[in-house]
Amino acid sequence: IQYSRLSHRLAGYFEKVLNIVFRRKSMSVVSYINGCGLPLLQSFARQLHNHSAMQSLRVLLLPGIGMAREDSSMVGYGFDDMHEPEQPEPETSLDCSWHSDEKVIDVLLEQLVTATDADKRMHVSELLLSLLDMSAADSPFGKKLTSSTTAEALVACAVPQPPGGDSSASVATAAM
Repeated sequence: IQYSRLSHRLAGYFEKVLNIVFRRKSMSVVSYINGCGLPLLQSFARQLHNHSAMQSLRVLLLPGIGMAREDSSMVGYGFDDMHEPEQPEPETSLDCSWHSDEKVIDVLLEQLVTATDADKRMHVSELLLSLLDMSAADSPFGKKLTSSTTAEALVACAVPQPPGGDSSASVATAAM
C-alpha cells in the first residue's frame, strides 16, 4: 500500500485542532482513539517525518504532559474568549490506551529501522527519548525500552553493519 505524505501546513492545523480538543478533555475523542487501536497508531507512525504529527503522537503517548490547559497559548487563535463552565473530570479521562501497550515501542522501532528520511529518524528518536525519560522503570514502556531486544535494535540502527559484513542486521527487525 502506498501512503501519501502529510502536508506540513495541514498537519500543523491538525495539531492545533487536536490540542484544543485535548484541552477540552473530550472523552468521545479519546474513546475513538482507543477504539481504533494499533492501526491508528501505525498511521500516525507512518507520518512521523512531519513534526506536527510527531507532536500530536507525543501528546497521545504521554497524556500527562500535554493535556493541561494553557489558556495563554490559545490567545490569538480566537479561542481565548470561549469559556465553558468548568466541570471536574477524573484525571484518567484522557488516558489513551497506547501509553500502556508495549507494542507502541515495536511500531516506533520499526519506523526507526526502516526510515530513509532523516526527519523521520529524528522525530522517532525524540519520541523514544521522551518515552524513556517520562516512563517509570516498572511501566510497560520502561520495561520494553530497557530490554535487551530493544537495546540491540537501537544499536543496530545506530551502528550499521559494513557492506558485505555479517547478516546480523536482522537483529533490528527481529526485535519487532
